[in-house]
Amino acid sequence: MLSSQLFYYVCAAVVRSLGLVSESSRIVTGQLLNSVAGLMTLGLVLLTLNASQFSAKWRLWTFALIALNPRFIAINGQLSNDSFAILFATAAIFFTLRLLRAPSLWFGVGTQLVLTCALMTKGTTWVVAIAMLHIFFIRALVDESKQQSRLFVCLYVLTALNGLISIALAGYDFEHYDAYANMGRGQPLHVWEKTSVGRPGVQSIVDGYLTFRIVDLVRDPQITNGVEIKQQHRTSVWTQLYARANFAQFEQHPPSWLTTDPNVMIIAKCSFVLGLLPLLFLLEGLARGSLDSLRALWRWVKRQPSRASAGTRPTESSIPLPFQSSGQLLPPPGQAGRKAISLGAASALGSSKRVASPDQSWCVLTQNNFGSLFCLLICLGYIAFIIKFTADYRDFAAMKLIYMLPGVLPFALALLEGMQTVIERLRPYKFAERMVHCVLFCLVILHGVGIVALVKQLAER
Repeated sequence: MLSSQLFYYVCAAVVRSLGLVSESSRIVTGQLLNSVAGLMTLGLVLLTLNASQFSAKWRLWTFALIALNPRFIAINGQLSNDSFAILFATAAIFFTLRLLRAPSLWFGVGTQLVLTCALMTKGTTWVVAIAMLHIFFIRALVDESKQQSRLFVCLYVLTALNGLISIALAGYDFEHYDAYANMGRGQPLHVWEKTSVGRPGVQSIVDGYLTFRIVDLVRDPQITNGVEIKQQHRTSVWTQLYARANFAQFEQHPPSWLTTDPNVMIIAKCSFVLGLLPLLFLLEGLARGSLDSLRALWRWVKRQPSRASAGTRPTESSIPLPFQSSGQLLPPPGQAGRKAISLGAASALGSSKRVASPDQSWCVLTQNNFGSLFCLLICLGYIAFIIKFTADYRDFAAMKLIYMLPGVLPFALALLEGMQTVIERLRPYKFAERMVHCVLFCLVILHGVGIVALVKQLAER
């Protein structure tokens, strides 16, 4: 269902051009291509993080958590189309943010080309395309410049056509995703009552989406791949996503990755405990962005009647923006110094003017908010996607973090915003920041050691 052919065409072209014959050399070539794609993705993440207003130490920790994430490293070392999907989706997000800041026809065409590559690589990138459709429509609707408004109307139409053409050419298969997962299609999912399909994953709404079984996960930091449920955390979506993010061998698949090494299990258990801190940061960032957006939208709604009666045209917004720490004002383009950006540069990349005074505040959907709103839509879109996907394909293997990794850039920016916000709240406690540094340092080391252990295990086989 999710796969299309671009990655495999690229691999075939490279293999033919190099004259490779053996199966092992072809596999290694595909893995190397994915490794290069992973490095390019990290480059885009680093560029965006470096554009932010936040302290260098928090930007460094955020980048380290992404670069040394076990799942991110694992997927970029395997032969699959996920690395290309992550790269092209990240590039589409990166260039769209720049397009929102400095509208340009050529930039728009380039963004569409990158999006085409993403859609032709894997269906999970559709979340990014849908977010682009929404943000282009909103920008065209409220932009004061008729020329720019027409540009975003054209981009909206191009994005829609891009998606329709990709559906026709990409080769998405909606009927044969997986033999086990397809058993769940069309089967009713109840709120409380548990029902099992195939290799049980989501059994009920409460059990699958309203649980986080961290205690059970620490007790048994892996899952089995059979029909029998041997671990309770296997049926909890959020527990599975969290575990896959912190331990590369959690799935015990492929068979060469299977391990019973007690030392590796200890590393996994410690990673699950320490990983709760960055999870807290991420949730804080997402919650802050969502609430700020809703507050700003509500203020805009309340201001409309008074402005309509006064006969004035609404201008820009000084409402605290989604993922913008402390609601700081954005400097005008070209001003020296680092721009006040949140969500890892989303606000500044989606803004082209200085915000106005408070009495001119009118709309959450002005140029100051486009970048932040775009990234927020992607984050929430991937959360909605994984809920829908795991409810339709109820096999536990459908609970894959890699399906959400095309949105790694917005999630990294939300993590950075949440990290900064929590640290500011803990500032009165002098030891708190040191403890955060200590926990993050230990977690990054554990992730690195876990990957080294996996590489050593594969090399010995």
